[in-house]
Amino acid sequence: MFDPLINLLVRIAIGERLEKAKPDDYRLWGGLLLFLPIGLLFYPLFGKVFEANGLILWASLVGFGLVCFAGFCWFKRQPWRLMLLLGVPAWTVALVVWIRAMMVSF
Repeated sequence: MFDPLINLLVRIAIGERLEKAKPDDYRLWGGLLLFLPIGLLFYPLFGKVFEANGLILWASLVGFGLVCFAGFCWFKRQPWRLMLLLGVPAWTVALVVWIRAMMVSF
């Protein structure tokens, strides 16, 4: 389970130099920064997982999968700075929705 992390730590410990990040790496992490909060919004919008019926669970999982797939396809064509500029408001909106959902549940 932790094999890639252990490999990285061993490589660093023996003095191997890490390679510089490529533009594709920046775009991949920028896409994750943008599309992760969009995918996480499915939880408060579709209700609590343990109280939901099968249709809501199916719809939320399919929606989350489609958002992740769209993010993976979209990051290849967009610059990472654009995703950074869009990711910060996306996280802000996601946090506001999550906080309101948690306040309603208590």
